[in-house]
Amino acid sequence: MARSHNPVSSEALGFSSERLSDPWRVIVVFCGFLGLTVGFSATYLYTAGLFILPISEQLGLTRGQASLGPLFCTLASAAMTPLLGMILDRYGALALALCSLVGLALGLFLIGQYSESLETYIGFSILLALLGSGATGLCFSKLILAVCERRRGIALGIVMTGAGFGALIIPPAVMPIIQEQGWRSAYQWLSLFPLGVAVFLAFVLLPIRRHLVARKHIGGPDPEIPKGRHLPSVWRSRLFWEICGLFLLLAIPSAGLVVHFVPILIDTGETALQAANTAGLIGLAAIAGRLLIGYLLDRVPVDHLAIVVITVALLSSLVMFVDAGSFGIAAALMLGFVMGAEADLLPFYALRYFPEDRYGTVLGGICGMFLLGCALGPALVGYSYDLAQGYDMPLLVIMIGFLLSLIVAVRLKTIARTKGDFDFRVQPNR
Repeated sequence: MARSHNPVSSEALGFSSERLSDPWRVIVVFCGFLGLTVGFSATYLYTAGLFILPISEQLGLTRGQASLGPLFCTLASAAMTPLLGMILDRYGALALALCSLVGLALGLFLIGQYSESLETYIGFSILLALLGSGATGLCFSKLILAVCERRRGIALGIVMTGAGFGALIIPPAVMPIIQEQGWRSAYQWLSLFPLGVAVFLAFVLLPIRRHLVARKHIGGPDPEIPKGRHLPSVWRSRLFWEICGLFLLLAIPSAGLVVHFVPILIDTGETALQAANTAGLIGLAAIAGRLLIGYLLDRVPVDHLAIVVITVALLSSLVMFVDAGSFGIAAALMLGFVMGAEADLLPFYALRYFPEDRYGTVLGGICGMFLLGCALGPALVGYSYDLAQGYDMPLLVIMIGFLLSLIVAVRLKTIARTKGDFDFRVQPNR
């Protein structure tokens, strides 16, 4: 397929070629991977389940109340992410990444040190989101854009696997600390992960920070934006809101199915251990999905891949509805692939439909809606279960959500044949 052309070559950035094996590219990709390994998702969201029981016991809370911390943290992160996107466009990825990692470390420490009641626990959880929710793919993907022009897909795929790798290694490392020293000490030890990586990234990346800026700021305005034309606000773009709607509709059923995957299998007669082992395949498939989709994004338009990914998601919910006990492994592999692919699709939608100097603002808005869906999905599925006293109706709701997101994805594919809201020609994946 045709490549997009940009007057600024990779040599202008201090890199001699487009090979991912170039030393500085390897360093930046590794740093992005490492940042996501100890980022917001891996160190807080993926470990939150380990703390619910000990927090509820010590603070005298119900399990539902103890779950409010992660819920409010996710909602605060969803609200904060659009602002972080605008900060990213203004101040750059490296500054936001370093500040967010330090803020994440501080938030984790404060939760463990000063949570004495439900109110303080929720308050510090929200503070953690405000300080540390920038330590995500939002800013680490921007680092990759600065050093890769044509092989962005596979580079982003490698970086995005960092969160999955962190989900594999951090919870097993934290659980013994909770058992031996208590949940407060575990949060304090946990805060050292992002703090240590922040120091490492500062040491490695600050000396080459002049290379880690978007090409637009070096080479002038994009030649495809009409000269003298002022771009309208992203927030007034109907196309922008349609993309946000796509990922909101996709996140709600995806997150709902992932969180309730084990209970669904247990209701079919599997033991808790069997269900947990099957659910573990989701994480492995997510890592494979991120690498595969990243590789394909360098070759296939993102709107085509999105339709394939959502179709797989719809099939995963369908087989769970037909017979979760018999097709649990297949559903776990498909669902994991979808969860991994979503992380790669997000930045490429921003790149395909909007100017790159609006990347942070656009991706921040999309990620905010995606996180909102991740927060709402499990609760909606849970309430549907309470109403129906079973998972048949929730699975139907999940399938409807995937079907609606598929309709929106098909519509966006047709938009790709026309000009967007900015009179900005839709680009090949860049």
